[in-house]
Amino acid sequence: MIRHIWSVLCERSIVDKETNRISHFMCYESILVDKLPGILPLLTISTYWLNDSKDPSNSKFKLTVVYPDGTKETPVQGEIPELAPFAGHRTILTVTGFKIKHVGTYIFQIFQHIGKRYKKVAELPLIVKQTEGKDEEETTG
Repeated sequence: MIRHIWSVLCERSIVDKETNRISHFMCYESILVDKLPGILPLLTISTYWLNDSKDPSNSKFKLTVVYPDGTKETPVQGEIPELAPFAGHRTILTVTGFKIKHVGTYIFQIFQHIGKRYKKVAELPLIVKQTEGKDEEETTG
């Protein structure tokens, strides 16, 4: 069965063609913005999946974003190709122009299709704060 091993929320992920090693740049936990609404020009979510069985296997996944106001959006759904026994696979999802409307926590949830349903396998929070002296209503009005 394929299982989720790790996920990283960052600005950019690059895989070295010679060594097949991955580098993550500008990893996000929180960001500070001057004004709202705003846009993150580039946001990348890297995941690593492993087939830990003796048989070839594939799977499906989806990414859901939970906004600070509780609304949800599922901008990405994809497939993990058939993997040989004990083989791994990276998925690098790039989102351009991610809109930030409010301060608060944005949660990027990764779900894997297991059995007959999707199961949450990872949550990556992005905490958005605004620089002091700025009022959210003042900057959005």
